[in-house]
Amino acid sequence: MLSPSIQLQIGALTYGPQIAALRVRRIRLPAVDRLDVVLPTGVRLDASPGDDVTLELDGGEGSDTVFTGRVAEIRRRFDTVTVTARGGADRLARARPSLALDQITAGSAIIRIAAAAEVQTGEIADGPSLAIYAADGRATALAEVARLAAFSGASAHFDGAGRLAVPDPEQPAEPLALRYGREILAAESSEGDVSGPVPHVVGEGGDPAGPQARWVLADFDRGGAGSADARRIAIPEIRTKRDADKAGAALAAARAARAKSVRLTTFLLPALAPSLPLQLADMPGGVPLSRATVHQVVHTIRPDGAAISEIWGTGFSSEDGLLGSLLGAVGGLL
Repeated sequence: MLSPSIQLQIGALTYGPQIAALRVRRIRLPAVDRLDVVLPTGVRLDASPGDDVTLELDGGEGSDTVFTGRVAEIRRRFDTVTVTARGGADRLARARPSLALDQITAGSAIIRIAAAAEVQTGEIADGPSLAIYAADGRATALAEVARLAAFSGASAHFDGAGRLAVPDPEQPAEPLALRYGREILAAESSEGDVSGPVPHVVGEGGDPAGPQARWVLADFDRGGAGSADARRIAIPEIRTKRDADKAGAALAAARAARAKSVRLTTFLLPALAPSLPLQLADMPGGVPLSRATVHQVVHTIRPDGAAISEIWGTGFSSEDGLLGSLLGAVGGLL
């Protein structure tokens, strides 16, 4: 196992070998990234809640910035000081947007919401076109971003630099190759029941530029693929049948993906991030997985120096084929 190293910036000071223990969680929205770091009492700490925090980890194969956020809490004991920091999703959770937009894409609406919450953005997929988007301040910006992302089967997370990202599910990143007995130390998978009616999205009808652009039809599909017992989900912002069909497929795929969960334990791999696809090799017969998509990753460095990464996500065998790729891209949205 390779030797890990840490570079942690808290306020104006940098820490490395002084760190006694560390745990950082990166996760898809609407959950919040979190960092907990333990320092001996004798180590100088000038930070206060609200100060900036940046964490770089190197598992022995190159350094990656895995967390950018702000100090949320400092807990002092006789022998240790624990600093807790939260990522940009915490600022989204504190904001309640109030705005009305028309003729805009879901991605552009997400960028507007993020700007109002003083959150930087990275890659943001356009998603469907919306005839109108209105937020009345009752829901948090965090909930609104997660909902808008789900319209196109995407998921939102914060990258290591602290920027909000909503990758295009139709253009996934290059998968990270992991091998059992090399990076992978342990694995488990589970399958659940996904029986029941498939979600069927209904949205707006009429010419998007005409007087009926904001009328919601009882059945957007007008006798199409939705079965009589289908669970109809109204998303009034969606204005075209194509976008309604795409949203319906994404919701159905997300539901199916929840039943194909996987948990992996590896040595410290800072490159792991939410929404990253994984290519799995040489998995034992008891856990016959060939692919997975990361929903959450937790990097831990324990007091004894042991460093591991734990992954929760959606996993698929080679028999899942193309369906598995689609489910992996959108799994965990619901």
